[in-house]
Amino acid sequence: MLKISCLISVTLILISCKEQNQKQADNFFYAAVDRQKSSAQEIDSNIIRQCITDYTNAIKLSPKFWEAYRNRGGLYNEEKQFDKAIADLTISLKYADENSATNIHDMRAYAYYGLKEYVKAIEDWTIAVDELADPGIVLLQRAKAKWLNGQKESACEDYKKAIQIHKSLEKSKEFIKCE
Repeated sequence: MLKISCLISVTLILISCKEQNQKQADNFFYAAVDRQKSSAQEIDSNIIRQCITDYTNAIKLSPKFWEAYRNRGGLYNEEKQFDKAIADLTISLKYADENSATNIHDMRAYAYYGLKEYVKAIEDWTIAVDELADPGIVLLQRAKAKWLNGQKESACEDYKKAIQIHKSLEKSKEFIKCE
């Protein structure tokens, strides 16, 4: 009977600690989110570093906190730390719900693109294109990756689809040369 009582006590303590950790993780997470929102117009390197620290602390307290991985990965993208972004976004995809995965694939594609890993960027943008109601910008980005990967005909197809959705994207084609 004493063993059962001890087991129950230990279980309750562990549950309490886990809940406490999640509360602390949430505090770090929302502190970073608030900091980003309050400086959305001009987010500088100091703010980014502070937010990364907050997200890191949230992750330490709650290792499956996919939103913290996603947000930290996005900040790593902004800082052009693409390897770190990919690592975080890959972990985020492991735990995220299906509705959020599309956005995470898009974010990770930007990181792959930044590393000139065009095939992987194309793969992630293909997932995003297939799931988005308005895939215009993603089609344009995938077109650029395809163009740089030597898939010029397919790149032009994506580019044409993108400008059918948003005519204004025509100005953003950069190096793509389609008829």
